[in-house]
Amino acid sequence: MVEAQRKGLGVGTVSRKLVEPHIASGEMVIKEVELDTNGFYPAVCAWRTTHKGQGLQWLIKQLQKDEIKQQLLDVK
Repeated sequence: MVEAQRKGLGVGTVSRKLVEPHIASGEMVIKEVELDTNGFYPAVCAWRTTHKGQGLQWLIKQLQKDEIKQQLLDVK
């Protein structure tokens, strides 16, 4: 997910911990957003069920990994 955003292919929020090296190198910048969520906001993933290309299959496998789940939930 970070790589997609780093390459300009994704939009969304990620854990600062995941992008700190990219921020330090100047490759990525932080954009402040206002969220009225009381510290909680849901994450939703959706896709068409009629076609699961290689990219989507890869993404699903990544999201199922415990390490990735922990990194996504470890927000500051």
